[in-house]
Amino acid sequence: MKLLFIKANPKPTELSIGLTVGEAFLKAYKEKNPNDVITEINLFERFVPEVDKNMLVAWSALEEGKEFTNLNLDQQKQLNASNEILTEFLNHDKYVFITPLWNFMFPARLKSYLDALCVSGKTFHYTKNGVEGLVKNKKALHIHASGGVYKGAYADRYLKEILNFIGIEDMKTLLIEGHEEMPDKGSEIISQGKDKASKIGREF
Repeated sequence: MKLLFIKANPKPTELSIGLTVGEAFLKAYKEKNPNDVITEINLFERFVPEVDKNMLVAWSALEEGKEFTNLNLDQQKQLNASNEILTEFLNHDKYVFITPLWNFMFPARLKSYLDALCVSGKTFHYTKNGVEGLVKNKKALHIHASGGVYKGAYADRYLKEILNFIGIEDMKTLLIEGHEEMPDKGSEIISQGKDKASKIGREF
């Protein structure tokens, strides 16, 4: 099996609660699945193109029959990066997303990453009965940390909706909440989060 470990946080691990809990998951997962292939990526350490004017113009040009090599270099770079993200994602069986909560949402870099995964004909298609996801028999985990208690806010629901849209219906969520809102319980909250992550890692 192949696991894609996706970090959407620019902080070093020692300064991030989510990434620290994620490491606990990863340690337990590796011990339980020593032969699995694990790919770790940090979205803040790679080029993740935004869907901007440049991208939209490029897509329209390709739809009209323009050759890829006739696009400008920036457009080619953006499209190549987007295709690489999608190919890498589809080449894995399991996914772990590590995110902080920023103003009720995860970082915008992850939104751009998810945009690269939603490609008609590759991860979903339209049928007479509506949209059907094409990414079948895969599973995901969302490790989501926030200093306050927001019941996951919108970020976790949005990620689940996008994954369901492309066909991934098996998604678990581990919330680590309140360590700043309740500093007297902060260490306990983090410790419990790591314990839960280890348990999930052995079962995922």
